[in-house]
Amino acid sequence: MESRATFDAVVDGILRTVPRWSRFLGQELEQLNPPLSVRQFLVLQRIDIGPCRTTDLARTVRVTSPTMTRVLDRLVETGLVTRAADPDDRRAIRLGLTPAGRRVLAHHSRTLAASIRTLLDEAGASAEELATVNAACGILSGALDVRRAKEAAAVSKAVQERSPQRVG
Repeated sequence: MESRATFDAVVDGILRTVPRWSRFLGQELEQLNPPLSVRQFLVLQRIDIGPCRTTDLARTVRVTSPTMTRVLDRLVETGLVTRAADPDDRRAIRLGLTPAGRRVLAHHSRTLAASIRTLLDEAGASAEELATVNAACGILSGALDVRRAKEAAAVSKAVQERSPQRVG
């Protein structure tokens, strides 16, 4: 690992930059039609990966189930998300994107990408700087993937420890 000063500078940079990027993304999403919050956009992205349950989605987006229910209610009301009974579990609901939800997600994703490209272009970022940013994004994403895997393993272990042991 790099020196403590370098590590601290990176951490400080992340802590200063992430809130600014979150505000930027929020402002951009609010100007689109239909306007979305960053949370709603993240929910659409996650649902687009494949059908999921409300509890899984709340855990992924890091909100409580009641908060996620309110977010989903709004997305269902606007015709972007569907709720359907889970054929594997009568108590569960599966979530999916409507065709309109897919179109909105694609449009908003393209528009955000264009806004980010414009922002970086206006900043005069060189090809080398862009490569560095891309590498940093990969490192940060990889670190989050490691954290997610550890959390999933811990949850799995806790579930196994609570399950009655079968003797056979």
